[in-house]
Amino acid sequence: MADEKKPKIDLKSRLQKMGGAAPATGSGPALPAPIPVPGRSVAPMPIPPPSLPPGVPAPAVRPSQPAPLDPSNPLAAAVATNFRTAPPAPVREAPAPQRIEVDEGAVQDARKGVRRQMLVVMGFAMVVAGVIGYFAGGAGEKSANRARAKADATQLKESVGKAKDSLTQLADKLQAGTDSLRSNPPKFPTELSKDLANINVDFDGQQLAGRRFDGFGNKTTQGLVDFVTKVQDVNNRKKLVQSLLTRLQKPISDMLASAGQAPPIAFVVVIDRQRAGEGAYLAPLQPPFVPTKEKPNLPDKLTFLNPRSGSGNVELPKWTGGEIKEKDAYAMPVVPATLERAFPSTEKGQIAQLVSQLVGLRDMIRRDKGAQQPGGLEEDVKADMLELSQTLSEDLGKAAQ
Repeated sequence: MADEKKPKIDLKSRLQKMGGAAPATGSGPALPAPIPVPGRSVAPMPIPPPSLPPGVPAPAVRPSQPAPLDPSNPLAAAVATNFRTAPPAPVREAPAPQRIEVDEGAVQDARKGVRRQMLVVMGFAMVVAGVIGYFAGGAGEKSANRARAKADATQLKESVGKAKDSLTQLADKLQAGTDSLRSNPPKFPTELSKDLANINVDFDGQQLAGRRFDGFGNKTTQGLVDFVTKVQDVNNRKKLVQSLLTRLQKPISDMLASAGQAPPIAFVVVIDRQRAGEGAYLAPLQPPFVPTKEKPNLPDKLTFLNPRSGSGNVELPKWTGGEIKEKDAYAMPVVPATLERAFPSTEKGQIAQLVSQLVGLRDMIRRDKGAQQPGGLEEDVKADMLELSQTLSEDLGKAAQ
């Protein structure tokens, strides 16, 4: 069986019977035709193109026509009919390109217009934001300034109150010193200078530095400036009174200490018969005579300063009465009380000067509203320091609310 040869199959004739094309003859080997499957159309397999040398373009490949089907295949008639009757697909032509020309100037104008509008919008937005910020910031700043002004008004009111207390204490001390010097008998206020030095009215220009005066009002602000100026005047005058008290303490105290004793006889009247038409001469005794229990009366001869020349001493008998002869000259003692009234002593003038200074400073602080002028009219005075401080304290209290 193995040695028997199999019969050869003629594939070419079989393919022709089935309606296929005979294999192409050529230099290459023949490829087997596809075997048709009943009920399915078989498309011929594509033949790969032969390899070409580099640089040679490949030939265009046209689509191959479908191979005819076997007439005995029941689908052959339907497929053939479909290929014959199907219309070719419509070919749409590509739209012709259109050229749109744009004016470059119009484009630039449009860009400028948009830019201008954007700048206007941005500027308006910035202005609105600035106005809102200004009013918001201004309102906040105004509120903060007002709060600070209230705090400053409260502090200034407290400072004015302390200054008023110091002024009241100062006025009381001045009044007590004046009463002591005017008493009968007078007495020098030895502790007054020390008391004045311990009282300081503290309200100067530093009190107003850096303050906020919002809501104070012009009256209150002007009142603060006036109060600072008047306090400075009071302090300066107080120093003057202190200096005067220190300088006059010893002479006035010595004079007042001797007030209970018999006053010394310090002057004489010189009567010269030869010069009677010229009048009498007043001359100081050298030395003044002080009466004592041992020597209550003046001596019979008195020594005095020469009233005509103003130098050298002259001695004349004391005139005790009787006729004065033509060539005689006498000295007559002057009663001390009458001389003091006509010519007050230096110490009396110093006391009057000191009392005047004490009263003047007290009136700056607290004036006697019932004081009478020399003409009998009531004195028209302005508000004193205590009244000014009271009004200023009330105004500051209103500003602090």
